[in-house]
Amino acid sequence: MQTVLPAERVLRNGVALSIRADFSLRAKLLAKRRYRWDELAKVAPWDFALGWGPMSDEMVLSGIAITQGDRFLFWKRFNSPLKLEVVEQHSANLHLIPANAAIEEALAAIPEGALLSLQGKLVDVHLADKRIIPTSLSRSDRGAGACEILLVEAVERHVMTANVASTNR
Repeated sequence: MQTVLPAERVLRNGVALSIRADFSLRAKLLAKRRYRWDELAKVAPWDFALGWGPMSDEMVLSGIAITQGDRFLFWKRFNSPLKLEVVEQHSANLHLIPANAAIEEALAAIPEGALLSLQGKLVDVHLADKRIIPTSLSRSDRGAGACEILLVEAVERHVMTANVASTNR
């Protein structure tokens, strides 16, 4: 779910963020990576590669290799029934900005393969050298600039037990 918002600026760790939209997503964590040294690491330490719909199905995922690096999501279909467009439209790499220390701890604790929900704001990042790293506002774009930058205000891990979904907060 995504709803465009009026422009507003906030600061996180001394970095200016321009709020673009409310955003919420329920997906499977396909891969995660912690960044410490790149230009976004101060404000967005985590990248989560997420999949929803067919890209959250274990049978489908068994034929796809998912990796991350340099703030990009990489995947290779080696034995998957999914068409390229379906993979692209049902997966994304999100740069995550924790709203507080509790959110940071929750993001760090979520294991790959978990089902989760994220809520927050899509934001553009304004770097000290005046460059702007814009968030994507589309799930159908790809390549450089296609990642969503999410100021995470709520995170929830969903646990599946005995064919019944339960929720841990």
